[in-house]
Amino acid sequence: MTFKVNSEATFKLGLRIPSWANRYLFKLNGKEFTPKIEKGYAIIDRTWEKGDIVIFDIQIEANFVCANPLVREDYGKVAIQRGPIIYCAEGVDNGDNLHLITIDTNKKINEYKDSDSLGDIVKLELEAEKLILDKQWNNILYRNIMEKQENVEIIKLKLIPYFCAFNRGENEMAIWLKTK
Repeated sequence: MTFKVNSEATFKLGLRIPSWANRYLFKLNGKEFTPKIEKGYAIIDRTWEKGDIVIFDIQIEANFVCANPLVREDYGKVAIQRGPIIYCAEGVDNGDNLHLITIDTNKKINEYKDSDSLGDIVKLELEAEKLILDKQWNNILYRNIMEKQENVEIIKLKLIPYFCAFNRGENEMAIWLKTK
């Protein structure tokens, strides 16, 4: 941003740092600096001159977020956020039974641009595990724990921005995913 002042003026400039911003930098007239941070705002207190330029560069990257543990349905699960955007998994990309997917939050989240029926958007992908249902589960609701044999397959979990969900036909969608 460029300030247009007719003469020198001393005042504080407060720039809000979004809660999702993990990495950012500030420059004043081309030189990097660290402003004072107060209650989520970067405070720049100085005598401003005509033509001063402040750059506030936020590095947007995907990361895992969790809900308050008192939200029972989401306890032990994470969502993936990139900047202010929450992402989701859809069955059209990841198959049925999204609740069988487990992710490891130590895995790298890959970002890529894609132009398809959803438009020109950034999609995410990461390695995950999906439970393979064995045939013993056919037509039964419960069984003895001793009979339980779980096998998993490694999948490439594909995620799209939540605002794009349900635009490719009827299918399953999940935001909150189980973690290891």
